[in-house]
Amino acid sequence: MDYKKILLFAVLALFVVATPLLALGATFKNGEDVTIADDEVIDGDFYTAGSDLNVEGFVKGDFFGAGATIDIDHDIGGDFFAAAGMVNVKSAIWDDARIAGSQITLDADIGDDLFAIGSVVECTGDSVIGGDAFVSGSIIRMLGDVGGKMYLSGAEVIIDGSIKGDVKIWTSKLTLRKGTKISGNLEYTSDKELIKEEGASIVGKTIRHDPQKAPGWLGGIALTSAFFFWKAIWWLAGLIFLLLLIWVLPNFSTRVTHYLDEKPWKSLGVGLVTLIVAPIVAVILCITLIGLPLGIVLFALYLLAIFIAKLYFALWVGRKIFWLFNREKKDYKAPLVWAAIIGTLVVTIVFMIPIIGWFVKMVALWFIFGALLMTGRLVLLHLRRKKVA
Repeated sequence: MDYKKILLFAVLALFVVATPLLALGATFKNGEDVTIADDEVIDGDFYTAGSDLNVEGFVKGDFFGAGATIDIDHDIGGDFFAAAGMVNVKSAIWDDARIAGSQITLDADIGDDLFAIGSVVECTGDSVIGGDAFVSGSIIRMLGDVGGKMYLSGAEVIIDGSIKGDVKIWTSKLTLRKGTKISGNLEYTSDKELIKEEGASIVGKTIRHDPQKAPGWLGGIALTSAFFFWKAIWWLAGLIFLLLLIWVLPNFSTRVTHYLDEKPWKSLGVGLVTLIVAPIVAVILCITLIGLPLGIVLFALYLLAIFIAKLYFALWVGRKIFWLFNREKKDYKAPLVWAAIIGTLVVTIVFMIPIIGWFVKMVALWFIFGALLMTGRLVLLHLRRKKVA
């Protein structure tokens, strides 16, 4: 199989969260701080979102979490899906682990494969990955053992463990510490020779490729990893911001999506006109010395509103997905947090599709921008009437 496709599949797997969320018998929990106590047992799958997530009890099924910090101090009996600023795993994951975050630390066993994208990714000396490892980041430290093959892409890579299979790496700096033992071949692309400490061993062949002359699949791995890494970071940042919006303005967030449902064509008209006129007005103001500060503020608010509108479009998509699977239930209301997670994942994937993704993004912005502005206008009118009364 083409290794480019292998890594592409591995990275895409980070986003395959939507379908399991619809499973029956799962436990849902969200809040600013979410904790599974040490005497608590979750019999099935567990889904959570919040600021700080702490798992001290046993989750028998799969774990799906999104937040600022995720700490795992007890075993996860199934797969592990996590997206957070910091992810710390200190107890065993019995199956696959799929993680996206800024700083990822694994200090435990992974039963099968590891898929990780982060700024700093470290597998400590006590970690054991039972299957293959697919890791992309800025700094990668693989200090534990890997039972299968290993594919790494990062600016700096450090290895200090036993790897049973072949190793393929794209990096600027590769260091093999004395505890390294690679049972298969080592193939890496770098403009520098690897640093190999005394005691490090490679049973198979060692092949170095110059980045400018590297085989197509190696260059593809580098580009694919970098692309999806930043997409994952933007998705995580957007999700966290949207969760904050929902937490601070739950009613307003719901009203924006409802307004788009109830008045889509009015939303389209207002959104399209405003998106065209607002930047023109901002530019005109910036030309005049007196209007320059106001023009800068208007342009900043314009960009902020576009960013927020895109997030509310993701929330609208998430609500629609939940509604499709629960449309027979009268007066069904989709959980906003889970609609946000599902929606941001789906929208991120769709927006990445060439041409189609750009078109969908543009048209969606026309609709949701208008709904956002009109909802804001209605809220301001309500507050004004309430103040007068």
